[in-house]
Amino acid sequence: MSDEKSSRSETSEPDPRMSEFVLQALKEKEAREEEQNEERPSDADVPTPEEQEHEGKKKPKK
Repeated sequence: MSDEKSSRSETSEPDPRMSEFVLQALKEKEAREEEQNEERPSDADVPTPEEQEHEGKKKPKK
């Protein structure tokens, strides 16, 4: 039982180097996703400033 608890504490508190690696990987992943969103923006996520302006002026969508 004590062995299981010790292994659980290791997973809940990972090695600092490991968390740094994970954070770096997440940053790289986010950067790639941002690049993809810039190339192909999906209006389902966040509306572009142009779309917000159209909504504010209530112009009919073509």
